[in-house]
Amino acid sequence: MADVEPSFAREYVPPPPGLEPVPGDPAPGDVLFLNGGLVHGSGPNRGADRFRRSFIGHYMGRSARHIGAHHRTLTMSGARVRLPESAGPGPCGTESAPHGPH
Repeated sequence: MADVEPSFAREYVPPPPGLEPVPGDPAPGDVLFLNGGLVHGSGPNRGADRFRRSFIGHYMGRSARHIGAHHRTLTMSGARVRLPESAGPGPCGTESAPHGPH
């Protein structure tokens, strides 16, 4: 279980056996790009205005044949692509009922 004092999440995901966490040290205003399979998190935001923004984008090849039901699939030009729903997609984490993809 995660430390609920500094964290909004209550789940802790341990690193796989043989791996250790690697801390990052971004400066205010930095932009981070993370692989979707990367387990990640952060401590509390202690900045003067205590505000963070996030933008989540999922990218996949045109060869994809299925996708999770919550994703609105578009081409890079913005055209809608309809794909059959994949088996097994779900929310990130298990502590609350899903309301969308994240």
